[in-house]
Amino acid sequence: MCDGPGKNASPGYYGPADELPDGGELRSARAAYDRMLRQQRTQAGSRPDPRLASMLRGLAVWAGAVLAVVAVSLAPPVVEQIVLGVMVALIAVIVVAGAVAAASSVRHRWRSRRRDGEN
Repeated sequence: MCDGPGKNASPGYYGPADELPDGGELRSARAAYDRMLRQQRTQAGSRPDPRLASMLRGLAVWAGAVLAVVAVSLAPPVVEQIVLGVMVALIAVIVVAGAVAAASSVRHRWRSRRRDGEN
């Protein structure tokens, strides 16, 4: 069994199977797969920034909250207190959801870097 390339192995070397006379097919298939992965990584950089979309969604939520506060301030006091209580609860949920999403994103990025051997 081979656990992977040794410390001094060349980047195209995958183990004893590559040394077999018929290992050329395996080597070319793996090289094609590596090229495909590299191409996907470069194409991923040309996509729109998902952080911008996330920021705009957050801005829309806050703008909606401000408009709701203005609308509630024009309502009778009892309705105002009920709606403001609900809004405070919703804002708390949004903040917690954002923190969970950020933590998940950081964890996913850390795992993918670790898997790719970047650190």
